[in-house]
Amino acid sequence: MKKIKFLERTSLLVSAFVAGVLLTGCATSKTEQTAVDASANQIPNTDHIVRLSKDQRITQPLPDKVLVNFHRVSWYSPTHRYAIFNGEGLFICDLPASAGFQYVCDPGQQVFIGWAFGVSVVQADLAPGKVYDIMVDPGWGGMIAGAQIRLHPLTRNDRRRANLAEYEEREDLVSQIRTRHVVDFENRERAHVEDIKRDFLGGKKTRQVQHLGTEDCR
Repeated sequence: MKKIKFLERTSLLVSAFVAGVLLTGCATSKTEQTAVDASANQIPNTDHIVRLSKDQRITQPLPDKVLVNFHRVSWYSPTHRYAIFNGEGLFICDLPASAGFQYVCDPGQQVFIGWAFGVSVVQADLAPGKVYDIMVDPGWGGMIAGAQIRLHPLTRNDRRRANLAEYEEREDLVSQIRTRHVVDFENRERAHVEDIKRDFLGGKKTRQVQHLGTEDCR
């Protein structure tokens, strides 16, 4: 009987420790906590994700448009898709692991917001008719898988630019259909996106914003 009670107390202590660590890691800020909740409640199915053939890849945008490639070449955290929004709050991609996505937009100032638990923001100034690349990079050491996935724009001095052809060959090219689930998720996260913009674009997290300039094109 004493042994059983000892094991019960030990189990309760371990459970309390794990819960405390998780709560500590997830409650660092209002914005980050909201991101955790959003990722945990991601779209329950993948009907909105369409896999394309490699010959459907866009190589050059129209002269008055810009092409932005998102590359998530790693298989890290395969159960978590990476939600990407533009600065207007449009849910442009729910990127799976080992996949790539192409986004055609207007030139000029653009903002990209991504999260899988943690939030990252890229502020871009894009030239018409050009092609740009943003990596969706894994990180290590987080208590929760997916916590360290971040957007990382490939600037002109980034050595990985030499590997872009390899990345495009490895990754599954995907597109997104605006299903009811996508629209519902977009509407549900509208206030969250606005909170992120206030924090990162001129707010207390301005220094965490990464930048992509006109000269960072291919």
